Amino acid sequence: MIPARRTFGPLAGPASKRVTVPEGDRYTLRVTLTADDAERRARERVQEGLQRPRDIHTADIEAARLVWVPLWRIDAEIDGRHLGLRALSDAKGRLRGVLPTGGEVHHHEVGVVLARSLLPVDPSSSVTLDAHDLLPWANHPARDGEVVEPDVARDEAEHTVATRLRRRVIPGRALYADVEVRVRSAAMVFLPVWLRRYRYEGEAARAGGEECHVALHAGTGAVVSERHPAGWR
Repeated sequence: MIPARRTFGPLAGPASKRVTVPEGDRYTLRVTLTADDAERRARERVQEGLQRPRDIHTADIEAARLVWVPLWRIDAEIDGRHLGLRALSDAKGRLRGVLPTGGEVHHHEVGVVLARSLLPVDPSSSVTLDAHDLLPWANHPARDGEVVEPDVARDEAEHTVATRLRRRVIPGRALYADVEVRVRSAAMVFLPVWLRRYRYEGEAARAGGEECHVALHAGTGAVVSERHPAGWR
């Protein structure tokens, strides 16, 4: 069993810039996972698996702490058209002609963007923020744990999601594209996660040791971010 004896400082220091989000656009999610369950699940995640070093039990690990990670939830859609050409070859690989490709495109997506730069914990690619699960921050503020303030503005997050949408629906070899991305809504969601960080200095560690972590969704218990030492070293 990995002992909980090390204490780490805050996950994030002061934000690089101030981002103002209207109170009505700030949300959170319900916390249902207890600290004890988070301790157990995170410990199992650290210790189990063939890829973990055999001396992983020597790592200094902190007790589970509640952290509220800021995420932008961008509901957007893209409409337009694109045109490309596809080469047609015969059985011997000789060019026989070209075939026009493309047409009308429409795609809707809810993108999630980490709202704090250089944060070692990033759950943005692991969570789905259903609108029905969101709770107004004004009515459900964080009463425990560390609240990480955002430093990524709304327009930056919208640009990130718009870029993703264009890459997803427009082929890289398109000769022509005329599309428009529209943002339906944007919300700042403070995702509650149970975080256990640990320092590993065993035989498979990089020089100077490694700072690792497991972050669990405090509502579902799912792992949303993790970093571990590579046992193959």
